[in-house]
Amino acid sequence: MEVFGIGLPELLLIMVIALIVFGPGKLPEIGSALGRAIGDFRRASRELTSDLQESMADARSTVDQAVDVAKTEPQGTAQPPQQEAPSPAPATEEAAEPSAEDNDREQSRSDQEASSDPASSPAVE
Repeated sequence: MEVFGIGLPELLLIMVIALIVFGPGKLPEIGSALGRAIGDFRRASRELTSDLQESMADARSTVDQAVDVAKTEPQGTAQPPQQEAPSPAPATEEAAEPSAEDNDREQSRSDQEASSDPASSPAVE
């Protein structure tokens, strides 16, 4: 009988040393505490295992549903993901504010249009 690589003779030697160190009155308490600790460890490991299995089952069902949806769609109808158009470069300060030359040109254009358009000129009587 091998438990953790320890045979029966080694196990008996450990028990005799524990009996000498702790004494006969304290040994049952230590054994009881050790048994409770092992039981708690097993219970926690079972809970963890069941939680992991449940999570894996949920993930599998989600993947299976996605595969079923992909199989039921006709081949040519799936659209590739659309890429976003690159955003325009941010306007520089020069482009945002017209220069004095631009203002002068615009003013002269509007003056020329006003002088050439007879409907906009004041009527002379």
